[in-house]
Amino acid sequence: EVEEDDEVEEDDEDEEDDEDDEEVEEGVQKLINYVEDQSKRGVVYISRVPPHVTPDILRNLLSNYGQIDRIYLVAEDSKVRKRRAKSGGTWRKHYIEGWIEFRDREVAKWAGENLNGNQIGNSINSNLLYN
Repeated sequence: EVEEDDEVEEDDEDEEDDEDDEEVEEGVQKLINYVEDQSKRGVVYISRVPPHVTPDILRNLLSNYGQIDRIYLVAEDSKVRKRRAKSGGTWRKHYIEGWIEFRDREVAKWAGENLNGNQIGNSINSNLLYN
């Protein structure tokens, strides 16, 4: 009778090990897919962000080139902002530089080449025409 109980406990342990192995394999596969997806992405650096551009405006302008995943813009220093506002300027947040991550590396390369040295705005009524 004791031998039969030992065999049942061993079978339960084997089933638990199989479930753990499946979870590990599933996690490893998710990680591989994530790494492959990240390796296909491309980043465009913007050295100067025009004064009235927000992340939403930038997303709308650059979405014509392809799918954008993330946008990161560096805000100007709070001291500079206060000094500008005290001297009669706007309190609006300005950005210094930024990075735009496209889902496809080739699209990012193409967008970077087309944007380099060109004006962002395309309408005479646009605040961005000469930036």
